[in-house]
This record gives sequence, C-alpha cells and structure tokens, in this order.
Amino acid sequence: MSTEEERQIISDLLKLYPDVVNNLGGEKVVNTDSILERIANYIEKHKWLVNEKIPYTITLEQAFFSWYENVFFPQWTEMVNSNILTILNKYTPYELYKMVSTEYFYLMESDRSTYYNKACYAVILRESKSFFTRLSAKIKLSRL
Repeated sequence: MSTEEERQIISDLLKLYPDVVNNLGGEKVVNTDSILERIANYIEKHKWLVNEKIPYTITLEQAFFSWYENVFFPQWTEMVNSNILTILNKYTPYELYKMVSTEYFYLMESDRSTYYNKACYAVILRESKSFFTRLSAKIKLSRL
C-alpha cells in the first residue's frame, strides 16, 4: 500500500480505534510514516487474504475492521494475558506486536490451529534473559 489516499484512510480509521494507537505506543509512535505504512501493509495483506476466501472484494475500510476484530484485538489480548509487555519491557509495544505477528505467521505454516498465545510464549522463550521466565514459557508452550 503506497498511495497517500490509502494511508489517509488508515490514519482516519485509527482515530476510531484509539486503543490500537495507545496500545502500540501512542500517537508519537503510530503516526510516524514508517509505522503507519506498516499498519497499512498489515491491513492490505489481511484484505488480500480475505478476498482470496470470499467471492467478492472487500473495501479497505472493511479490511480494517476485519483486521481489528480478527487479528489485532485477539493478538493484543493474548499479549496482555501472557504478560509479554511486562516481561520483555526492553522492547516497545509495537516491536513486540511485530515479533508476535511474525512468530504467529511461522507457527501457522506448520500448524494451522495455532493461537496467538503460543506465539507470545515462543517469543518470551526466545527473547527473555531470565532462566525462570524461559522455563515458565517452555512449560506453558508444552501445554498448548
């Protein structure tokens, strides 16, 4: 996604969902061009995936709402529940969001039934310097 009009649409839609902006680090972080572009890319990819599964084309606005309900909100909920934001506080919320998203993508390649909690614990296991935190994440992963 590269057109200025599309980026403006995403920027306007983010105003309707201030929790996305606040959770990812606030307006100073999210409204920078690079992060706004990345969020727009997430939504564009989501739109493409949805359009592959249905017999009609959804709009950018519909893709945004679908992304929020089916991707962002469930992932963020698991990030909060797993305490990844506290455990790995050396990273910004946006950096952790990217890490969990990427991990989830790779886990989905081998297991389509993967949930975001598994991705969160996998990131904690990989990134934490604490032995006990890594052990806890490993135990939780083994139970998923």
